[in-house]
Amino acid sequence: MRRTLAKAPLLLAAFGFLFWLVLGAEWFRGVRRVPVLCDVAEPVPTAYPSLAVVVPARDEERAVGESVRSMVAQDHPGPLEVVAVDDRCADRTGEILESLWVEHPSLLRALHVTQLPAGWLGKNHAPSLGAAEARGDWLLFTDADVVFVPGCFRKAVSYAVGNGLDHIALAPELFSRGPLQGDSWPPSRSSSS
Repeated sequence: MRRTLAKAPLLLAAFGFLFWLVLGAEWFRGVRRVPVLCDVAEPVPTAYPSLAVVVPARDEERAVGESVRSMVAQDHPGPLEVVAVDDRCADRTGEILESLWVEHPSLLRALHVTQLPAGWLGKNHAPSLGAAEARGDWLLFTDADVVFVPGCFRKAVSYAVGNGLDHIALAPELFSRGPLQGDSWPPSRSSSS
C-alpha cells in the first residue's frame, strides 16, 4: 500500500503533463486556423461604413503620437474619425493629443477627462465616453500604444462587411520594451492589429 501511495504523485504529474500537452496541441491546431488579416481575400463592399476609432489613453506619452498618426494615416474609403480620450494623464499625453488635433482637425477629436465620475473605473469610463462621442457606424476600440500598418482599417472593415459579420477582433503583432527582449519601441516596422 505504501508503495502505491508513493507512486501517486508521479502518476498525477504524468496525467497533468499529458493533459497540458493535449490542451497545448489543440490550442496550436486551433490557432493555425484563425485567418491572418494580411492573408485573407479582401472583398470589396458596395459601400464602406463610417468608422470611429476610440483610443483611451492613460499616461501614454511615449507611444500615443506614433499610434494616433498610424490611425489618421489609414486609407479607409468610408468616413473615418479618431476619438482619443486623455484619461486623467499625469504626463504629456494630453498635450500630444492636442498637437495631433491641430495637425488633423477633420479626423481627430481629443477629449480630456479631468475627474472620474462617481461609480466609474477609469479603464471603463474612457472607452464609454469615447463611444458616446463617436459618430461612426462601426466602432474600433484600441489601446494608445498600437501602431497600425497602412490599409489595416480598410481590410478589416472589408472583411467584416464582406462576410456579414457584426463584430471582428484582431490580434496585434507584439513588440516588447523589456530589457531581455531589447528596446523595440518605436518598432522599426509597424505592427498590425
